[in-house]
Amino acid sequence: MIEVHIDDDTPELFGKLEKAVSRFIRKSAVHIEGELKSSVAEPKSGNTYPRGTTAEHTASAPGESPASDSGNFINTLGPPIFETLEAKIGTPLEYPVYLEDGTENIEPRPLWERTVQEVMPTLEILLAAEVKRL
Repeated sequence: MIEVHIDDDTPELFGKLEKAVSRFIRKSAVHIEGELKSSVAEPKSGNTYPRGTTAEHTASAPGESPASDSGNFINTLGPPIFETLEAKIGTPLEYPVYLEDGTENIEPRPLWERTVQEVMPTLEILLAAEVKRL
């Protein structure tokens, strides 16, 4: 007589999968936070305004990510808040949404959407690395 025994490794597999997805989310969120901050800090090509007696501020042009002026926005951005299989990156400030989407008087200065689009190839590499570890 032939006897076949099949082990159900589904719970173990799902556990490994959840850990891999969690690592991917954490690495991705940290990467996105860094890219958001880098994008705000990079030089802009908008109008230049005097600031104080010796400094100037160059604003972002429409279509560029917002320029950092006081550092308030960039200093309140992140760090990511992690929950089970989820990460949130944000700021308590209200005005970045007006810069992102634009207003009646301000053309959009996209940061979030543009940054996520730019980092997608890197995120795909991070995900592939985690899947490979399974």
